[in-house]
Amino acid sequence: MLQRILLVASLATLCACGTPGVQRSGSSVSIEQKPVAGEGYVLLRMQSARPTNVFNPKWQMLRVADESGRSFELSDISGPQSAGALFYTRLPAGAYRVTEVQTVGPGPGLLLALLAGDYQDLRSRELRFVVREGAL
Repeated sequence: MLQRILLVASLATLCACGTPGVQRSGSSVSIEQKPVAGEGYVLLRMQSARPTNVFNPKWQMLRVADESGRSFELSDISGPQSAGALFYTRLPAGAYRVTEVQTVGPGPGLLLALLAGDYQDLRSRELRFVVREGAL
């Protein structure tokens, strides 16, 4: 139960902060790609094997870790009607692995959102990628 409460708190914080380099205007999304020394851009898409709906929401947060163990959180930048989740951010150059994905379900109130939310630990899977300086 405590894990689900922390999940909701972290997702609420992420939603409030927004994603650096991403500007939303209505239904359009523009992304920034100016070069930054020592950093590159990541664009990941996660498509559910099952249709997304109220009982099977798409992933809203993706957490990755670099080789030193530092973790970074990426928020879904696609619209609510999108079938898959789209994650975009700028990260320091290096090798990364996807460690977990999370979502908070819909519902009026925290209790229903916690019950409908989901969390998946992906550390046992080998979902790796490399970020190159100045590249996408």
